[in-house]
Amino acid sequence: MSLLLVAMAATLMAVAAPATAATSVSAREVKGQLRLNCTALPAQQRQYAVERNYCPPVTAAETGGVGVQNTVWGECGSSSLYIYDPAEANGVARFDMALHSTVGTMVEVSWNVTWHNQRTGQVSTFGDGAWPWSSDWSNQVPIWTNWGTVSGGLSGSMVTIWGGWCTILLPTDIEYIL
Repeated sequence: MSLLLVAMAATLMAVAAPATAATSVSAREVKGQLRLNCTALPAQQRQYAVERNYCPPVTAAETGGVGVQNTVWGECGSSSLYIYDPAEANGVARFDMALHSTVGTMVEVSWNVTWHNQRTGQVSTFGDGAWPWSSDWSNQVPIWTNWGTVSGGLSGSMVTIWGGWCTILLPTDIEYIL
């Protein structure tokens, strides 16, 4: 038994010993951001995330009757998503998207919106590409989502005239659609 303990101690000391110059490995720190996709969470998980402030509130009572109409700012500028309920269209949500570049003219935008109707459980995605040749881009898309609480998130990327590439930072919104 004590022989086994001695062998284990020797192994631990060999593993814990500092590396010599011949075996050292240089490492660099890599930082990245992980973002929770609040709009794609089913209702129970979304409520859990809201209670812990991982996600914004989702009900009309929690948001004062108004959706979050989210604009997200990052190193390249801003991205926004607003979901509206056009009163004349039963079950149709209007998705308004916009980008503003602070790093130069956008020559290409590739975007996707993922939406979720919390009443029906339906999840769907739509998207497209655009060539704005401007520091601003916007688009409005009406989508039949059925009635209920609809949440959505905008994702994608854009390329600047000088070759810079930026990621859309997932703005989200939620609205009750009649």
